[in-house]
Amino acid sequence: MSNNTQNTDLVEAKIRLTNAQAEARELKNAIMRGEYAPIESVNQKWNEDAGRVKTQLLALGTRLAPSLLNMHATIDIKNTIDRAVYEILNELADYYSNPEESQE
Repeated sequence: MSNNTQNTDLVEAKIRLTNAQAEARELKNAIMRGEYAPIESVNQKWNEDAGRVKTQLLALGTRLAPSLLNMHATIDIKNTIDRAVYEILNELADYYSNPEESQE
C-alpha cells in the first residue's frame, strides 16, 4: 500500500467518524426535544388506543339493539347507527384532545 493510499484511507475514516459523531449528536438532540420516543412506549400507547376503540365498537351492538328493535325504515336504522358511530368518534376525539382530563 502506498503512503498516498494510506493517507486517503485515514482521511476517509476520519470523515466517516466525524459524520457518525455528528449524526449521533443530532439524534441525541432530537430525543431531548421529544421528537423521538422509545418503541416500547409507542407500542404500549398503540395497544391502549386500539383497545379503547375495540371496546367502544364491541359495545355498539348491545347499546343499539334495543332502539333498533322496533325500527322498520332502513333510513332510521342507518341514522341511528351513524349517530352512535359519531358519538364514539367524538368521545375518542375528546379523549385525545384532553387525555389528562379523560383519565380522572
